[in-house]
Amino acid sequence: MRAVIAFVAILVVGGVLYSFLGDGDDIAPPSNDSEIGQERQPNQPERATANRENVTPAPSADDDPKASQPNDDESPPNVIEAPPVDITVVLDVRNVVTRSPIEAFRWRFVRRGDILRGESAESVAMLGLPRAVVGNLLVEAEGMQPFSLLAFVTPTANEPQKHIDVFLTPRPTGQGITLMVKDLDRQPIPHVRVDAFKLDVTNKESGWDLGQPIWARRTDAEDGVYQLPSLPPGDYGIVLVATDEEGNPLALASYRQTFTLNGSNGFLEDVPLEPACALTLDLFDGSNAPFDPKVHGKTSISLNQIGQVGIQRKWTAKADKSGTVSQANAVAGKGSVWLDQPVAPGTYLLEIFVNNDPRVSSTLVLRPEQQTEILYIR
Repeated sequence: MRAVIAFVAILVVGGVLYSFLGDGDDIAPPSNDSEIGQERQPNQPERATANRENVTPAPSADDDPKASQPNDDESPPNVIEAPPVDITVVLDVRNVVTRSPIEAFRWRFVRRGDILRGESAESVAMLGLPRAVVGNLLVEAEGMQPFSLLAFVTPTANEPQKHIDVFLTPRPTGQGITLMVKDLDRQPIPHVRVDAFKLDVTNKESGWDLGQPIWARRTDAEDGVYQLPSLPPGDYGIVLVATDEEGNPLALASYRQTFTLNGSNGFLEDVPLEPACALTLDLFDGSNAPFDPKVHGKTSISLNQIGQVGIQRKWTAKADKSGTVSQANAVAGKGSVWLDQPVAPGTYLLEIFVNNDPRVSSTLVLRPEQQTEILYIR
């Protein structure tokens, strides 16, 4: 009987437990691939756990290449920009004859044994030279004579960049003498007079331009480039004077140079003419008539800057019939005479002697222009 009662009691308790458990939530046992108490296996995708919200995770940089790209509104981390090059000198390189740009050239800057160099494929080059230093600047191009700027000082820290116009002269390839004549603004001189002198042991050192030229001629060239007539081998002196259309000297300094020709060499010269005084003297005698040295006798004239003595100059006058006549240190004709070669501006002492008797002593201030002075010789 006791056994029956115990069996019935077990059945009742079991039913109650079954009823209670049947009304609750099912709890699944942890599976073998759960993160709880286990390491994730390699190459196994991460799974959401039971207590995680069902939200798709943001892709990592490894999963999505775009994730590694910075946002437009954010600066990329750990990026250092290179400082800008400090441009201190700008070179503008051109052909002195054609004034066209030279597209390819080399440059070199030497200072205290250090050399900076570079090449340019354009006519304008930006150079990042050190500031406030002194050095020699050299520019070279194929077929051109080199250009050098000695003791060039680069801009200081407070100065703007320096712009340098570089004009390169083509290397001579033919024979003879070619002169490219311009003023300091690089404007061509369209009218010139050229005198050629033969040099020898008697005049080679000095005074050759005071003698008689082997030829003298006026010529014109709108571009200012003058090819001189052929000369046989030898030593020569060349004087060039800028003139107006009538052949009167302009207020520009003359060009004087010597050349040695051997029959196969050539010279191409860049000739910049500086401002000067083209002086003319209107001379009158005691009766207010134009002064005539043939009437009054040998008349000598000297013109020296204050503090100088013995400078010889050639004076020119109109000839009796036509043309002109020139003499060194003398009044060459009647009335007006002018300097054969313009002189530098400044203060000068003018002295005139008639038959070695001093007649005029006057201080003249000569200006860089065509200047005329009226003098009376009594």
